Amino acid sequence: MNISTGWPGSIHDARVLRLSRIFREIENGTILTRPVEVINGTNVRPLILGDPAYPLRPWLMTAFPTTGALTVAQQRFNYRLSKACVIIEHAFGKLRSHWRCLLKQLENSTDRVPKTIITCCILHNICIHMDDLLDEDEDNDNDDDSDDDDWELVSDT
Repeated sequence: MNISTGWPGSIHDARVLRLSRIFREIENGTILTRPVEVINGTNVRPLILGDPAYPLRPWLMTAFPTTGALTVAQQRFNYRLSKACVIIEHAFGKLRSHWRCLLKQLENSTDRVPKTIITCCILHNICIHMDDLLDEDEDNDNDDDSDDDDWELVSDT
């Protein structure tokens, strides 16, 4: 897992990526080197999916620009990449639903916000590993939490 936090919201996503440790490690060939799959005679290493905000890199798959006429194959590629990115957005949604403090502005001091986000991510992955996930009904619960007394009971055990 790689989490990059602590950047002001006004910084562009591509710049945050360029300034991150994962960017340096990928560019230096430290990570994302295996496994290699052979697809139609071409060696393909692991990739990261990105939306159009990110630059195209050998290891970062982004959509074809929609400014010109795209071939049917390029349109199909963009559609499938978009569907994959929706799955990623749903994963972030599940994280925020499970750790409700991430649904609103954190009321921590500024220096504690990155640690809170990282802690939520780590705990979320532990829950996934332990098969301790929210029910779909709880996952889609957007009310005012007045009926969520059971959350306190669960957290006390």
